[in-house]
Amino acid sequence: MGCGMRPKHPQPNPKAPFPDPGTTNFRLATRVKGDPWAFSPAQSEAELLERIVHAQDPETSEAEHTSLLDQATLDLRPPRTMKKLHLTFLGFSTFLVVLYIAVHRNYGNHSMSMSELISNYDLQQREDPDPGTLADKSVHVLVNGRMRTGSSLIGRYFSHHPDFMYLYEPEQSLRLPFDRLNDSAEHVEKLQLPFYDLLECFFECNFTRSPDLIRFIRRVKWMAFLSEFEHASAKGMTFEILTKMCRAKRHKVVKTVRVNDITNGLRTLKKYDVKVIQIVRDPRGMINSKGLRNRTDVITRVYCDWLKTNMDAATKGPDWFRSNYFIVRYEDLSERPREVVPQLYNFIGIPLNDNISGILLSSQKALPGNSVKWRYTLPFNTTQIVQDNCPNDVFERLGYIQIYEEEVQHDESVQLVLRMPLIDGLNSFNG
Repeated sequence: MGCGMRPKHPQPNPKAPFPDPGTTNFRLATRVKGDPWAFSPAQSEAELLERIVHAQDPETSEAEHTSLLDQATLDLRPPRTMKKLHLTFLGFSTFLVVLYIAVHRNYGNHSMSMSELISNYDLQQREDPDPGTLADKSVHVLVNGRMRTGSSLIGRYFSHHPDFMYLYEPEQSLRLPFDRLNDSAEHVEKLQLPFYDLLECFFECNFTRSPDLIRFIRRVKWMAFLSEFEHASAKGMTFEILTKMCRAKRHKVVKTVRVNDITNGLRTLKKYDVKVIQIVRDPRGMINSKGLRNRTDVITRVYCDWLKTNMDAATKGPDWFRSNYFIVRYEDLSERPREVVPQLYNFIGIPLNDNISGILLSSQKALPGNSVKWRYTLPFNTTQIVQDNCPNDVFERLGYIQIYEEEVQHDESVQLVLRMPLIDGLNSFNG
């Protein structure tokens, strides 16, 4: 079966309203069981986009994306009494805001007239795919992570490559009720088959079978912004525009934080020869980054179950799957990007030249020591809870050292992240 050809998965009430555009006031909508759109006030679109644009700290940027975006979606529904003219005006103002931010990011302080800006925007909209870029052999990449593990950081190292089209967490477009903060295997199970349908449609650049994705991109501005094609979304994303953009890019990469067991997608992964990159993080650092001090035991167990399930799936999987699987630690990526990023590209079969490597590495600001910040901010009793609820072999297989005295946690002379061990012959960064 191809894109969109699996048996239909359960859908919510078709009469349930999908958020409509028309206001630049955002509302964060935390998904809860049985109610996919429950709303509470938040901040303006321009403010949120500016915060994302200027987020330089990989840790802060990840927190921005997950706390402001992963944990919420946006209610763009106007009041029923709003006039059509008002909708048109606000929609156009939204276009100007997104266009300004996009051009400002691309051109810096270079002065451009409004006519030049709109001309450049229209050229980007009308740009046809270059047949020469559509090679027979395209690379398909799936970044498999969990919230607060650095998945957005690794995604940006691919999204800034000119030959890649990047799709940010497409599972968020599925019209299925789920709690964004609950990523346990049982809770996200309903998303698995629909997610792989979306994956196939994206790899084939066939969006006619994924209308929810189009609607989500068109109505939820940050979805397009984080997927690096916000310049095409201001006037409204269409099947034609997205298909042209997709076909113009030789390679595809998708980032997700809601795949519970990678073996559920083996058919799709083999069909498209997908390179899977699993990004992992010290459970103590993940908990610290979440900023939560309640339910630490449950969150830790869910995360460590995910780690163990997917690592075991890779080590015990077929040969083709093992060769297509790569494990990278957030600690290595954030501390040693100049070594890790080229190795990731070598793994997917696209060696970097000096020019592209420079673009990618300069696109993110590395902050040495950021990955072990938990040692100085996480209460020791919380550290103990995390270690008690994560199997010892998870720490050992990933090179993380457990501690049993508070003084050791704060002692900089004691190294708690060792060289990444070889995991049953899997591809990994162990430099």
